[in-house]
Amino acid sequence: MAPEFSTVDRTTFSGLATGLDTSALVQSLISFERRPVTFLEDRRTQIESQRTKFRELSSKLLVLRDAARALDNRIASLSQGAFQEEFLAYRAETSDEKVVRARATGAASPGVYDLTVDRLATVQREISQAFASNSDPLSGVSQGDTLTIDFSDAAAQDIAVTVGAGGVSLLQLRDAINLDAENGGRIQAEILFDGSQYRLILSGTETGVANAFSVLGSGGLAPASLIDASLSQAATDAQITVLNVPVTSSSNTIEGAFPGLTFDLLAASDPGPEKLTVSLDQEALVDALQDFVDAYNDVASFIGGQFSVDAEGKAKGALFNSPLLRSIQGRLQNLASARYLTGQAPLSPFSSLSDIGIRFDRKGQLTLDSEKVGAALAQDVQAVRSLLGGDASLDLPATAGVEGDGVATAIARALAPLVQFGDGLLALQDQNLGQQIESLDDQIKRFEKRLESREETLLAQFSRLEATVSALQSQSAYLTSVAIFRPVR
Repeated sequence: MAPEFSTVDRTTFSGLATGLDTSALVQSLISFERRPVTFLEDRRTQIESQRTKFRELSSKLLVLRDAARALDNRIASLSQGAFQEEFLAYRAETSDEKVVRARATGAASPGVYDLTVDRLATVQREISQAFASNSDPLSGVSQGDTLTIDFSDAAAQDIAVTVGAGGVSLLQLRDAINLDAENGGRIQAEILFDGSQYRLILSGTETGVANAFSVLGSGGLAPASLIDASLSQAATDAQITVLNVPVTSSSNTIEGAFPGLTFDLLAASDPGPEKLTVSLDQEALVDALQDFVDAYNDVASFIGGQFSVDAEGKAKGALFNSPLLRSIQGRLQNLASARYLTGQAPLSPFSSLSDIGIRFDRKGQLTLDSEKVGAALAQDVQAVRSLLGGDASLDLPATAGVEGDGVATAIARALAPLVQFGDGLLALQDQNLGQQIESLDDQIKRFEKRLESREETLLAQFSRLEATVSALQSQSAYLTSVAIFRPVR
């Protein structure tokens, strides 16, 4: 929106002497002289519209770039292969998901495996003897008695409670443990009421042997006096057996033991083993390709809309005459329709998107044939992967790595200098348009001030005219009256 500037008080008045509508005359003159300002405001509106559209384009290109990156198997800079698989997606299923669930990444290997959950990881839990009250001082406990919780982690400080004068109740003991500065949330103390008696429960908050603890004490708080050993539960590590190899973990979520797989243990096998099936997730792969197609079509539709005309042949889009937009359109069309042979085996079945079921329609939009894409993935998923990501080992630094590009890599590389934050082409274009808007604002402001001064001058001139005419009229009226009453000789 163009800036608004204050003007002089345009009090409407008619010339009493001349009979002229002075205000209307001044406004007509100012409106005529304001035509250059109107031109500047129209130009500002056009540039602001262009800036808005370029920003919209930038957002859409970012989505397309990210969709291409999800397929290209390269790091963000495109200078080398990705550290983790980006395109291939696998699905892991178990025969009994009430016992164990599995998740897979692109690093997994397809196959069927036997897996047995031998035991779950547990927290350590110590339960006290039963007491009739939770608020009365514990019998047999005297001032100076201590209760110490010693962590297996040598770096951790012990929790130590010393009984003061008046003894200590279960509630006080619970609060002293929970609020101890050395606790750090590693031990949770609670009170259990079984309907008639109370017990203190000490539970570790993390599973595994590494998070075990020892209860020490003196006097009435010595373990033999305080703890009911028959109800205690030791901390244990989880263990599974896969490929006849035992695997242990302090957590019931096991990751890193088997490439690309994460196991969530829920129960011990009874009797086991469970069947673990790892297979290619074609649905996820098709979804990733569809995201790319949708992002491309969104950009293509936007650009096409900028180049459309109405029934009279007048441009509809604010960027109709943009050579940059024409360049982007042509570049994307060429990259999406090109053939990619570098880095593929001589007999590779796929060298273009159309070979795997992604084609252009008559409107320049990409269409995805899910059945044909599925067939291509089933035929040779590695060839599809190579078509999209190319071969990073063939990148030539002297040519910015384009020799090993696949279609997704090529599109991501082409978009990088456009959407780069700060000094990308579209960022620089936005800065340039912003500077033009600021310049027009300054010009409009200066012109408005000149018009304000001009309006004041015209009003002053008309005021003087009215005063002069009024004075002449008064003089004329006086002379007329003198002539009428002059005596006849």
